[in-house]
Amino acid sequence: RRTASGAPILANDMHLSLRAPSIWYLAALHADSADYHAVGFTLPGVPGIVVGHNRSVAWGYTNGMVDDMDFAVETSSDDGLRYLEGGDWIEYAVRAETLLVRGARPEVITVRESVRGPVISDALPGLGADLSAVWTAATSEARSTGLRAMNRASSLAEFDRAVREFAQPHQNVVFASVDGHIGYRLAGRIPVRGEWDGSLPVDAGRMGNGFLGDWPPAAHPSGVDPDTGFFATANNLQAPDLGTAVSTDYAAPFRAARISERLGSRRDWDVEAVYELQRDTHSPLGDRYRSLAIATARELDLEAAADRLEAWDGRVNIDSRGAPLFYSWLYRLRSLIAADEYAAAPHWGFFPTKSFMAVLDQGDSDPWVDDVRTPETETLDQLAGRAMRDAVQAVGDRTWGELHRERHAHPLGRDRRIQRLFGFSIGPYPSPGGPNTVRPDDYRKWEALDSTSWSPPWISEYGPSERFIVELGQDGPRGRFLIPTGQSGNPFSRNYRDLNERWRSGDLVEVPLERQRFVRRSVRQIRIVPARENGSE
Repeated sequence: RRTASGAPILANDMHLSLRAPSIWYLAALHADSADYHAVGFTLPGVPGIVVGHNRSVAWGYTNGMVDDMDFAVETSSDDGLRYLEGGDWIEYAVRAETLLVRGARPEVITVRESVRGPVISDALPGLGADLSAVWTAATSEARSTGLRAMNRASSLAEFDRAVREFAQPHQNVVFASVDGHIGYRLAGRIPVRGEWDGSLPVDAGRMGNGFLGDWPPAAHPSGVDPDTGFFATANNLQAPDLGTAVSTDYAAPFRAARISERLGSRRDWDVEAVYELQRDTHSPLGDRYRSLAIATARELDLEAAADRLEAWDGRVNIDSRGAPLFYSWLYRLRSLIAADEYAAAPHWGFFPTKSFMAVLDQGDSDPWVDDVRTPETETLDQLAGRAMRDAVQAVGDRTWGELHRERHAHPLGRDRRIQRLFGFSIGPYPSPGGPNTVRPDDYRKWEALDSTSWSPPWISEYGPSERFIVELGQDGPRGRFLIPTGQSGNPFSRNYRDLNERWRSGDLVEVPLERQRFVRRSVRQIRIVPARENGSE
């Protein structure tokens, strides 16, 4: 009911660390004898298509953000061999784990385990407590992904049944079928807790044996053919009534709200328009705090900076001059607000967007505003002014593209000498998008705090790791796909980085599901034939 053709359109671009080689491999899988035909993205070693489509159904993921691990504070004996359980001292189960180290002797570690799980604090000295980890993925039941059934599903209902088998990792799964239906389900094992929410470690005596069980699949957030005519997920809270029962760490709602606002604004969506939305760079943080930035600049008589911010159209494009000034100011203000509280910590930590926003919205009455290291009582206006002066000096007249660049990092590319010689890492190159835009390209330390993270230039190693859009008409799905680097994992292959120019220009590739069309369009073919038991072909 929202598309020009009347057929469902599904779009997906999972946001992950950007790497070279790419995380994903674009593949088509066919098994005529099993009526198995699917195309999309897979991972090395995974026996199926992770996201993509078959002849009847298309599907995609965003992270479900489910809190599936808790920590129990164990009471251990002085010798560390026993723990208190129900008033009795019980011996830890102890086992040796061998870690293979390339170029060195194997390393053997000793793992203690209570009824709740392994004691992870043994690997984290200095915590001052024995912490055992309780994790839904630590059981044999967590091994099911339902992937094979999802790949072979022939209807929306059949696909939904397959998703119910999905145990780990938790995903918001959106799916659509050629007969015009759309669906959503939060997939994965969701733990049932006792009288704790998982945000902090819990005394082992209070936790008992761990989680009380799993939510039944019928209780998971889900739906089919909503009145709105669409589903939109962006790592956000999908069901407001869940509260903290599932997680306390959802993404800020900005991206999901922007997507929903745009989708609900028209009824003539086509593939090109959806692709444009996928790359939307409108800044919701700019909408919320640009007026404060402008007022701050005017108060300081920084008229050129204020004019620059007023002229900004709110988009974080590579040619924008307002975006780098705004985000430099926001980054710097954030570091000024939190630096004193984190200075005494043994390491710099994370200051989530929602926490930062709460301070800005509350103003001087929020205790985070005052710098506890000084005898004076600082105000938000004072900190905002300092941040603006620093941002104006740091940015100068440069554009977002000059200051914000994207890099697909190869492990060997971290060494500058090796990178200069061989170019294993791809980039950096000018990149649009920023924190909480629909097309996110988060500066890698946006959520982190240290003394220099706010200052440009910024190198981003996080963003869309793939893109695909599928229209599911009566004549079958038609999908367009792309990864940001290349299909080859060999840095010396011409296919290692050949898709990067397409990625930067926004040119998706149509990948046919029909095997013969796929073969006809191929440039090279490699045939791998299993060996028989006697060693012959």
